[in-house]
Amino acid sequence: MRIVSSLAVAALAALVLGRIVVEARRYAHAAAARAARRSDCPFEDDDDTPRPLLRELGDVIAESGAATWLAVRSAFGMRAPDLGGRGTVPSGPVVVLLPERGFRPASLATLGRRVARTLDGHVCPEPRSRDRSVDARAARLGDFLDALAASPGAPDVVLLGHGAGGLVACRMVARRTRRDVGHVVAIGSAHDAADAAAAARRTTVVSLYSLHDARLVPPSLAYVPGALNIAVRDAGHCGLVLSARTSALVIEALREPLGATVESDAS
Repeated sequence: MRIVSSLAVAALAALVLGRIVVEARRYAHAAAARAARRSDCPFEDDDDTPRPLLRELGDVIAESGAATWLAVRSAFGMRAPDLGGRGTVPSGPVVVLLPERGFRPASLATLGRRVARTLDGHVCPEPRSRDRSVDARAARLGDFLDALAASPGAPDVVLLGHGAGGLVACRMVARRTRRDVGHVVAIGSAHDAADAAAAARRTTVVSLYSLHDARLVPPSLAYVPGALNIAVRDAGHCGLVLSARTSALVIEALREPLGATVESDAS
């Protein structure tokens, strides 16, 4: 038993250390990119304040921990509710969880449940398949929504996407003939401009992103014209998902009109 425990601890430590190395490289690249943008355009509004080295190191460690936790959480599956069964149709919306590449829907479970609980709805994981390309995921998601629309008392739908999951949501909405998606919430997504713009014309799109996301370089890639864009500071790509502040902003945004960009200094 002690040997098994020791091996588990060693494996977790190796995972964390590996994440720290990966995130350190990403943050170094992101810092260099910010410095270059300040030099080329010192009045650019994505981030005009150099960050102290100790702050960057703290961000690397925090993001490494968040990424490790999401990876561990992804190891546990989520069971999809029987939304078409008698007595199981929620009174509120179905919040469909669309994870980042390399993660599973369970990585978004805590955030999704906070949103669904507030809206008196249910969470539902993205349909699984071996093909994880954005096009294939969008097509499967469309099929799932077709089946959901055919169920008794078809509920409203909120698509909650992290990273590539936000791209999947926007692509599906942009190419869908039905207008049955109430909201798209994209967190830390580097959008395809055409898909995002088309999605914003068809439904409510909320794009929440961090100016210090080392995977989102430059942060302007997350901006969607015609959507509600929420920029925060001092949060990493995976840290955004775990932040209680993120869930509060998302819930608030789902009740706000479109056409505004909100900037928050919250960490």
